[in-house]
Amino acid sequence: PVPGATVRLGLPRFDARFVMTKPAQTNRDGTFTMTNLPVGGYLMEVDLPQAPGALRPPIVYYPGVLMFGDASFVELAAGETTSDLTIVAPRLSDNTLIVRVVTVEHALSGVEVSFVRAMPLVSRPVPIDADGVGRIKGIAPGRYFLTARARSQDRNWVAHDLVEFADGEQEVLLYLQP
Repeated sequence: PVPGATVRLGLPRFDARFVMTKPAQTNRDGTFTMTNLPVGGYLMEVDLPQAPGALRPPIVYYPGVLMFGDASFVELAAGETTSDLTIVAPRLSDNTLIVRVVTVEHALSGVEVSFVRAMPLVSRPVPIDADGVGRIKGIAPGRYFLTARARSQDRNWVAHDLVEFADGEQEVLLYLQP
């Protein structure tokens, strides 16, 4: 169960006029109630709470997918109660991408690392410790572009990599070069 998640109706199945409805918050046991909903087929969207030190999770669509095109519609009928909808949230909080900046130059200053994902859009700097290591927690599976920049005296050093992240923990080495 995920307490504190925000659940809302998304886009309608057909070109029907979209009616904004009041979102619901999940209780301690992960349940929620929404009333006075429009009739028809709709996407159900869930905003998961952000874990400390982790990325803001992407929207989860019914029945528990991260991509809009993979979602199923929830059918709502007039005067009826739709119950027992189970939305399985992926365990993103367990996912960690470890970024290690590697270089032959030891007198680097201003090391900056960032990563970008195009869809859904994610862009964030990655704090790097004194050992040249940074961690990105709560990362969703997908393709990410990593960049690193640093300076040594009068030279700029750069590195980049395209990362296919799956689940669990994955380490990437960024080799800085002048």
